[in-house]
Amino acid sequence: MAIEANDLDITPLYLRTNDAARISGLSPAKLIKLRTVGGGPKFIRQGNTVLYKQTDLVEWLDGFTLESTADIPVEVRGNRYKHLIAPIKQNDKKKARLKS
Repeated sequence: MAIEANDLDITPLYLRTNDAARISGLSPAKLIKLRTVGGGPKFIRQGNTVLYKQTDLVEWLDGFTLESTADIPVEVRGNRYKHLIAPIKQNDKKKARLKS
């Protein structure tokens, strides 16, 4: 009796950008941007083909696990909170000048 491909439960170990985007909930364009600027999951470039190892993608996504939005550091909340970060940095510089 021959085994058919449909009979096997095989999950690919390596995912192309579109598949990685579908699994992560991000758009393919966002994954491409993260590859360019950094901060995304590890990837493999083989010629013109980009692959994501499934375990690396899951590990990267697990790094965003939170119990509350209060767990998000102000520095990574995005442009919306830059006005909160800038005064803190300016005050630190003033304190440094006053100490010296």
